[in-house]
Amino acid sequence: MWKELENKLNKSGRKWEPCEGYMSDRSAKLFCEKCGKSVGMHDITYTNLESIMYCGDCVQEYIKECPIKLDCGTVISDHGAFVEMEYTDNYYSRMVVDKTCYFNKKGRYIKAKGKRYYI
Repeated sequence: MWKELENKLNKSGRKWEPCEGYMSDRSAKLFCEKCGKSVGMHDITYTNLESIMYCGDCVQEYIKECPIKLDCGTVISDHGAFVEMEYTDNYYSRMVVDKTCYFNKKGRYIKAKGKRYYI
């Protein structure tokens, strides 16, 4: 594995293993931060390590009742690892997009219009 990618993984404090086979020089197998179950093999050069932290079972505790009103729109559906958001201050009459959820020590957030919104 490339040294800079290995340093990125070690700095993040994530549980990981090097991968064998296809793209082994830049891929790693990541594990759930809570239960330790594998969340799959990921290309570390492009993967945001804050977005893939929990397995499908552990992310269920973050799911909230919808709708959730934000400054720039409304979260209409919550799936744990991503949410469906409807922009209300847009040129279009209705625009619904999927937003990836990111996790840190404060909690779960999405990025919308250059800002972080904790949900």
